[in-house]
Amino acid sequence: MNFKALTIISVCAVATSGTISVLLAFSGYGVWSLVWNAVVAAVVTVALSWMYSRWVPRVFLALQEVRKVIRFGSNLTGFSFINYFSRNLDNLLIGRFLGPASLGLYNLAYNLLLFPLTNISDVIGRVMFPALSLLQGDKKKVRESYIIANRHVASISFPLMTWLFVTAPQLVRVVYGLR
Repeated sequence: MNFKALTIISVCAVATSGTISVLLAFSGYGVWSLVWNAVVAAVVTVALSWMYSRWVPRVFLALQEVRKVIRFGSNLTGFSFINYFSRNLDNLLIGRFLGPASLGLYNLAYNLLLFPLTNISDVIGRVMFPALSLLQGDKKKVRESYIIANRHVASISFPLMTWLFVTAPQLVRVVYGLR
């Protein structure tokens, strides 16, 4: 629940990885500068998180706990695997039958449509997860809080998504410079 520390960590990670990535791009590393951006951001985030929390990982292996984690993780991995392909089947079909240019345009439009939802729900999700973990003993309160949060996300996201839908032709020209 220490959002100030989380914000500082996030800003430092973005600033550090962004600076290194731009320097690498200007030095001729091309797309590898994007790869290093992600790697540096992750390393800085982990290092600063450890510093702020004063927690140091240690090796502790309890076989019973490992089995629980593997059982949960295998179900989650299976769901994520199926979900990934079901959510990206449209990209596969468009890329295969309409070509890479159409897929690129579709991807830009899809990301623009989801921009309000993903950004708003991401911010609320970062707050809700630790907040709901404090209420985990009271399932009714967790359920009510979750529903209220989803209503707020929907009340902001749906009008923005509708506006994007209505103004799409003009917005695409302004944002992406396409005709």
